[in-house]
Amino acid sequence: MHMKWENQLAALGTLLQDRMELTFEDVSPRAASILLTLLSRGALPISRTAEIVGISQPTATRLVDGLQNRGLVRREPRAGRVVIVSLTTAGRETAGRFQRARANVARQLAKPLATRERELLAGFVDKILYAAAAGRTAARTTCRYCDHGVCQGDGCPINRRAGEIERLAVVAGSSEE
Repeated sequence: MHMKWENQLAALGTLLQDRMELTFEDVSPRAASILLTLLSRGALPISRTAEIVGISQPTATRLVDGLQNRGLVRREPRAGRVVIVSLTTAGRETAGRFQRARANVARQLAKPLATRERELLAGFVDKILYAAAAGRTAARTTCRYCDHGVCQGDGCPINRRAGEIERLAVVAGSSEE
């Protein structure tokens, strides 16, 4: 049996996703993820970009092809078999616009809340994200739309939990020796 809050939380997630995707103009959500990932992390190999976005390398390659055809990304000169992708000036401008629009969606949805209510909501969301973080790879995928300059290091509940998981793995590994 479902509880009302479960429906509400799922509906909020759907509303947030739908509104965010509208801000991506005519770019698919996964292609927008590539742009936002490159904006926050700089030039990356396509394989690494695929991992962060949570898609296969062939899918990432097809999306990069489309973004390159639109003048938003470029492939850097090859270093062996590794293909590095970076944003063009137009790509940086587009990704920046997407990032600002994403933040605006969140602000607009939270507008009915008083300042204290937004603070409480932020605390609840922090707890949920912390508990849901399963490790570094999942953290990167979950944060693919984030403005990474906002919540760096332990300010990000997902990063904080991923770091704790890594430290526990190191401790467990050293105790087995």
